Amino acid sequence: MKIGIGFYMGGVERDGIGWSITHLVQHLLRAGSSHTFVLFTNLPVEAIRTEFQDAPNLKVVAVRAQRYTVWEQIALPRAIKAERPDVFHSPLGLPLLCSAPGIATIHDLCFLTHPETFTSRMRLYFRVFLPLAARKARIVATDSLASKKTLMELLRVPEGKIRVVPNGIAEDFKPVRDPDAIARVREKYRLPERFILYVGTIEPRKNVLRLLQACQRLWKSDRVEEKLVIVGKRGWLSQHVFEFLETSGVKDRVVYPGYVARQDLPVVYSASTAFIYPSLCEGFGLPPLEAMACGVPVVASNTSSLPEILGSAAYLVDPLDVDGLAGAIRQVLTDGRLQAMLRERGLERTSLYHWDTAARRVMGVYEEVAGRRR
Repeated sequence: MKIGIGFYMGGVERDGIGWSITHLVQHLLRAGSSHTFVLFTNLPVEAIRTEFQDAPNLKVVAVRAQRYTVWEQIALPRAIKAERPDVFHSPLGLPLLCSAPGIATIHDLCFLTHPETFTSRMRLYFRVFLPLAARKARIVATDSLASKKTLMELLRVPEGKIRVVPNGIAEDFKPVRDPDAIARVREKYRLPERFILYVGTIEPRKNVLRLLQACQRLWKSDRVEEKLVIVGKRGWLSQHVFEFLETSGVKDRVVYPGYVARQDLPVVYSASTAFIYPSLCEGFGLPPLEAMACGVPVVASNTSSLPEILGSAAYLVDPLDVDGLAGAIRQVLTDGRLQAMLRERGLERTSLYHWDTAARRVMGVYEEVAGRRR
């Protein structure tokens, strides 16, 4: 079987979805060793071949366009038509002129449930193309039962058309105890001795402003010494976060190293005292699982997919309640028994999520769609 996969990346600094696609492809190449995989990418072909170690069952096709919409809806269909794969999988929707039987991954519908957290251009793109992609696709894949439910309710996707495939956790996310490695990363990113951590793009949906407000209340009213480290690219509509940093008096307690190199992330997680993830809406939520896999207690939102994915291994809290968020952080920082329980449960919980399992499930979807074609 010849399997086409969209592999568009916004740049060298990949976000969570970008790394998820990367890890999925790595494991698909192993799980489907008897098949040929064609990656359609905007990145340099040789760099992608090197990244995937020149896998013998991999072909990389360059697809060029300046804007993502043009890449997805015009340039990509031409390339698919030329290559003629048996199935095509788009991890971010689906080109409407796709000539191959298509699988569309739709991670979430946050643009519908929380439209205020997106730019007007993004809302327009998602509102136009995602419903059409869901309709055109033979199968719609998504990351969680929560996302499946919203797909059925808001886009009217039939239940029989949806396949839930949870993400995995990369093997290198595990507790790092090497003091030299921790010291090197601490110096590289100027990390404090004790800190609470957030990892993710800084955008309204991630709720970083309320996290800062919660920390501000902790620092004013309690003897909380931990600083806050914010790791991630500056995303859309993020100016309010940086304005708050400048005007609220908390700037000296916040460390913002920006984007952290992928190979350093397990060390940064392991060096932290607690991980906080107050996101308003997630289709899956990989960073809190990565933190758990590194042995870090987690405070996370009780919304969308997060209770399903994290279970009782995280301290769940209403992300709109700043006082509640501050209280949860305080309790995790000061209650040693709670910390130990969350660490133990977190390590146990992360054992449920493997990329090889995800890859086998996705291969099953490919075979299902190819079988229908025959």
